[in-house]
Amino acid sequence: MENILIYIVDSTEKSIAVNHTLADLDRNGDISIYESITIRKTDQGGFDVLKDATEEGGWKTLGGGAIGALIGIVGGPLGLLLGGLTGTFIGATMDTEEFVVSTDFIDQVNNSLQVGEIAVITVVDETSPDFVDTALQPLEGRSFRTSVDEAYDHYQERVEKAASEEHAAEKAKREAKKAERKEKRAELRESVKKKISDWWDKL
Repeated sequence: MENILIYIVDSTEKSIAVNHTLADLDRNGDISIYESITIRKTDQGGFDVLKDATEEGGWKTLGGGAIGALIGIVGGPLGLLLGGLTGTFIGATMDTEEFVVSTDFIDQVNNSLQVGEIAVITVVDETSPDFVDTALQPLEGRSFRTSVDEAYDHYQERVEKAASEEHAAEKAKREAKKAERKEKRAELRESVKKKISDWWDKL
C-alpha cells in the first residue's frame, strides 16, 4: 500500500537515524521510498527543513517564497501535505484532482507536532506497516499514516457523486491514474533528490 508516513522525533540525531533506517529498509526491498523530506517546527508556527538528512545540521528556514518554491519542486502528495502544514496556498503548483490530503489528517499532525520536534515525512510503498514500525521502535518516536489511494478515492467519491451506471467507468479511470501516479513517482524518486539539491544551491 502506498502511504504518507510521518515519524516525529525530538532531535536531529534521531531524525537522521530515522532516514538511515528507512533507507536500509528500501535497499533491502522491504519498502519502496518515493519521496522524503525532514522538517522541524519553529516557534513562529513555521518550519525549518533539513537540507541533507545524512549529515548533522544543515537546517534552513522555510519562509515566504521558499515554501512555495519547495512545494513546486517536490510536487505530488508530499508537496500538498507540506502546503497544508504550512498553510501555503498551492494554486497552480498542484493538480488537486490527482491527490487530496485529508484536512483532518493535516490537523492531526499539526496538533501533535510540538515546537522543536522533527518530522520525517515519506511517501512509501509498504506491504505491511510492521517493517517500518518494528525498525523505528527503538527511536521512541510517534508515527502517523494515511493512504494515498484512499485519500484520492474519497475525494473522487465526494466531488463526483457519479451515477451508478458511470461508477464502473470512473473506477477504471481511477485505477489507471493510480497506476500512472505510481509509475511517475518511481521516476521521481531519483530526480527529486537532484532537483532539491539544485534548488538549495541557488539559495
